Amino acid sequence: MTWWKWLADKEVTVRQAAAAVLGEMPARAAIPRLRQALDDVSAEVNFAAALSLWKMGDQSGREILWGVLGGERKAGPGLIEGKVRDAKKTIHSPTTMARIGINEAAGLLGPFSIGVWFAEDLIKDKAPPPVSFRLSS
Repeated sequence: MTWWKWLADKEVTVRQAAAAVLGEMPARAAIPRLRQALDDVSAEVNFAAALSLWKMGDQSGREILWGVLGGERKAGPGLIEGKVRDAKKTIHSPTTMARIGINEAAGLLGPFSIGVWFAEDLIKDKAPPPVSFRLSS
């Protein structure tokens, strides 16, 4: 599988994950593409590519790593960029949009709204109930 193709994806999170995975593999054939990712417009992708290259013994991204460690460069999105990205995710998630709609409508229902929030908590907790075993002697 050619993981480095995902370094050119339009989504920042996909490019960042691809850069990180290539370093964990370690995919030495992807080193040239990771070097190109050092010039990505996203700080997260730059940092992930630099870290992956470092793990594979390539110090091309040394300046990026030093910049992050020294506080001169960021490794993640800025406040506004992060909020815009979160808003875009919310808008494209039908489940999240439905939950927002239900919560907004619940305010109009008075005491019945407690049931909505209770049901929402039940939906969030998807872990099965604990099972206990007794060993017979």
